[in-house]
Amino acid sequence: MYSLEIEQLTVNYEETSVLWDISLSLPDKKMVAVVGPNGAGKSTFLKTLLGGVKPISGSILLYGQPLEKMRGHVGYVPQRSSVDWDFPITAFDLVMMGCFRQIKWFKWVSKKARHLTEQALEMVKMTPFAQQQIGQLSGGQQQRLFIARALAQQADIYLLDEPFAGVDIVTETALMQLLKELRDAGKTIIIVHHDLSSVEEHFDWVVLLNTCLIAAGPVSEIFNAQNIQRTYGKRHLFLEEAIFQTKKNSTGVL
Repeated sequence: MYSLEIEQLTVNYEETSVLWDISLSLPDKKMVAVVGPNGAGKSTFLKTLLGGVKPISGSILLYGQPLEKMRGHVGYVPQRSSVDWDFPITAFDLVMMGCFRQIKWFKWVSKKARHLTEQALEMVKMTPFAQQQIGQLSGGQQQRLFIARALAQQADIYLLDEPFAGVDIVTETALMQLLKELRDAGKTIIIVHHDLSSVEEHFDWVVLLNTCLIAAGPVSEIFNAQNIQRTYGKRHLFLEEAIFQTKKNSTGVL
């Protein structure tokens, strides 16, 4: 079963192509890394899957249904740099925003929404910080909150845009373990990821993207020196290190 099916997706900003003719299918219950250089369209790719960016052509199906019918089934963790951390809201309230399907306009917050919020905070070990203003928290704690908000939504697909940027290795390890548990519970996890050295360790599938789709498939088949070179180009400063880290006997020529 495919969790995501994309056909001929093209996205422009003004007259510039950000994503060009993307077609791919992702299986259900996988950890998927979206990998590519800066400016490759990775964040735009996630925002398009959310419905926040309108493509000029193409189609998106989630579990066989049009995106418009399935937006409530998609949880999103944005880049930390895109959030106003001075906004006067507590950690608890931020996480509870994920329960919008349980909260009706002009009605008191339901007991179910509060329970889901408390449960999500506990899962990311942020219960002691529930009443703190979000800007008072560390970078790792802030990232935990947005993951908790997605958890409270009870989504089927989770989209995370560079969730490990600016967090320490202990926090990254803990969050990665939580995401793997979600996958094992039947969720699909799609992560924009920059650390090429850890792709083989943590992910099942990889999408190599640089405006157009370079390759997509199981990490064991797709994540090799030749495809990395095609994605980043010969001048990429970290190419040799990335290829070394794949530990593959590729025949790609540098």
